[in-house]
Amino acid sequence: MGEKTVPKLILLDCDGVLYPTEQLPFRCFMTALQKTWDLLHVSPQTVQTAKEKRNAADYTGIYNHILFVCRETQLDFNRVTDVFLQQVDYGGLKPNPTLKKQLEDLNRKIPCCIVTNNHKKHLNTVLNRVFGITSETNFLPQIDISDRFDGTGFLSKKNPTCFLKICRRFNVTPQQTLCADDTPTILKIAKRTGLKTLLVHQCLPLYPQIGACLAKLRQKD
Repeated sequence: MGEKTVPKLILLDCDGVLYPTEQLPFRCFMTALQKTWDLLHVSPQTVQTAKEKRNAADYTGIYNHILFVCRETQLDFNRVTDVFLQQVDYGGLKPNPTLKKQLEDLNRKIPCCIVTNNHKKHLNTVLNRVFGITSETNFLPQIDISDRFDGTGFLSKKNPTCFLKICRRFNVTPQQTLCADDTPTILKIAKRTGLKTLLVHQCLPLYPQIGACLAKLRQKD
């Protein structure tokens, strides 16, 4: 195997990769967000003002939206995030012990890391429900949105700087890194940054898709 082709690090998305989003659709998050504003008595006008300021500053995603609303209202970000995640219905997530074992095996061969635009508290809930593990027994390092605060907002994976910082953190080059994600726009940015990419199809098991991708990369050596 050539070091230039086979990755030394695999970045795994959470939502849509560790579980199919049909088990927890995006609309569940949007419903939970609206419930949060209602519970905390945040007006639609305040939400709209925060959205406009967030867009002007070029930050995307739910947690940047929460952050900018907190700046308008003086609410505590961590408290609002807790309220928000308490409104999310996780009942559709199904255990997947087979994938857990497969990722344990993969991680022994090539270091893996979960990189998500979601929050670590959400990720911990997903890992517990899908793999039956807690933050103490988790075998995969994770980088969530709260790890990527740049002083103004949270760096989304749609920002190339995000991938460069992650590679530096693990002491690998972008060319030595594989990004597995279900979002084509994120993969385009990862590829432009120099990473190898794998578009994950939610209708197929994850592990064989990673295996097929690695096999193709080995053939290029």
